[in-house]
Amino acid sequence: MQLSASTIRPGATLSEILLLLVGGLASSGCSESGAPVDNAPAVPRNPGISRESAPEIVENPPPMSTSTTDMLLPAKTAPLEGASTEAPSTSSSGTRLPAVARALESGHLEEAHSLLTQADHQRIETRLLRARLLLRQGQTVQALHEIESARAAAPGEARVYGVASELYSAMGKLEEADRELRLGLAIDGSCAAIERARGVYLLQLPGAAQAASIHLKRALELEPDLAFAARPLAAAYKLTGRAFLRDQNPLEAVRAARAGLDLYPDDFDLRRLHADALLAVGSLRHAAEIFEELFAEGYSVEEDLSLASWRAGMGELVIGEKESALDYFVRSRELGMSDEGLASALPLLNQAAMVRVGRGVKAYNEGSLDDARDLFAEAAHLDPNNLAAANHLAVTHARLGMTDLAIEGWTRVLSAFDEAGGVPPEPVHLNLVRVLVETGGLKRARLVLDRYEPEATAALSEQATAEELTACVERLESAYRSASLKRAE
Repeated sequence: MQLSASTIRPGATLSEILLLLVGGLASSGCSESGAPVDNAPAVPRNPGISRESAPEIVENPPPMSTSTTDMLLPAKTAPLEGASTEAPSTSSSGTRLPAVARALESGHLEEAHSLLTQADHQRIETRLLRARLLLRQGQTVQALHEIESARAAAPGEARVYGVASELYSAMGKLEEADRELRLGLAIDGSCAAIERARGVYLLQLPGAAQAASIHLKRALELEPDLAFAARPLAAAYKLTGRAFLRDQNPLEAVRAARAGLDLYPDDFDLRRLHADALLAVGSLRHAAEIFEELFAEGYSVEEDLSLASWRAGMGELVIGEKESALDYFVRSRELGMSDEGLASALPLLNQAAMVRVGRGVKAYNEGSLDDARDLFAEAAHLDPNNLAAANHLAVTHARLGMTDLAIEGWTRVLSAFDEAGGVPPEPVHLNLVRVLVETGGLKRARLVLDRYEPEATAALSEQATAEELTACVERLESAYRSASLKRAE
């Protein structure tokens, strides 16, 4: 299975989440020719660990907070292609190890187990990979046994201590993780596996994500094909980006998000971080575009997209792009922004709708029915509560022979008036009845007449024919016309 938020149980501890991040990390070699690592310490030292036999790891990390949920990587996260373990072997069992690492990283535990059964069990790499698999399977004691087996076979291998530290970090045993790191550093401080382990350890500490990213990047610089360092590095970028936003440093948050997206372009959390950071720096269109993409992919970002659209609309107004602004405001309302939330955008939408209604009426009177339909539709889109636009659109649909749309439109208009307790414009219900009769909906036409013209339908037979209903409508229309003329006088 793919590592995802869905694979993490609700209420999981930080240690359990880190277990998912680390459990697939493949063992990394520490070649004698590895590039030297500078001596800048970055791992906060556990005060309970002796300093006598190991180099110092301590330096105060930048103040930054972290949380369990910040460690989550989404379902769409995918491992980097081509990641492999160190020191590839020409033997058939050795060539399987990179595939084991890839299977572990992508969460395919059964595949990893199958491949490991075919690998050389005496190889240090095999033992370290098996330890990671066992930890992912919840077999903690067996995982530690594999570590000790590897340590006994190769007591001078720094990578063994690095993997041991990562396993302890995943279990939340930070003192043990710290001890293993110190022992590994004493053996080979320039080892990519130790640098990775330092980064993983730091991800467990509040405020140390930026320092973690430094060590994880250094690990990949030392060994570009280092397996599984990318996933915790992406998590570190997300943590640092969120911290930058909290500290009102959105430009750095944008940089952190983009660095993470270079590793995992489809990662939901990083994409959302990127959008939030872009909003903070004023890149409003781009932020709205990202939220639109996430929404289209099925993520629940309606509120974020609604607010981003509203802000983008305001930004468009500032630069004089009124039509674009209206589109953003409409989108914001479609996604649930209330009239109160729209604030000053609401009268702009209402005014724009009325302008289009006026232009639509003119086009209708000139016989340009298609243009009238489009203008009325635009008006209804800008202001769904504009019943004049909805009514005119239904009339135009009827004239164009689009009777289903006409019936739907008039029904909505009448329902709105009923809901508000108002009286509909005189022709609306009669127009609806006429179209219903023309399309064979006699029963529904009678119900509409009974609802709005009970006195006129009292004389109709229970099963009124189309001719009777039409005659009734014509009498009512004539009466309305006469009343309208009298009012005009």
